[in-house]
Amino acid sequence: MIADRFNMAAAYLGIEGGFDGFRAFVQELNDSLGIPRRLGELGVTAEAIPELVKGAIIDPSCGGNPIELTEENLAQLFKAAL
Repeated sequence: MIADRFNMAAAYLGIEGGFDGFRAFVQELNDSLGIPRRLGELGVTAEAIPELVKGAIIDPSCGGNPIELTEENLAQLFKAAL
């Protein structure tokens, strides 16, 4: 859904590989800063997902997501990120 936007961003920033190159660049940056890759590494558990969904669904930034966010797909997203 967002690949075209990040292909353009990668080209603008001089990052080779389009979307995949941009993703790799960001992951390398996160790794260099010691940012955990998974929510579980931050201590988040499956039991916390309903509360996370409750807070996330009302966050104003949800409106800018290219895919409409629902409680169901947010819960799936959090589970996948554990």
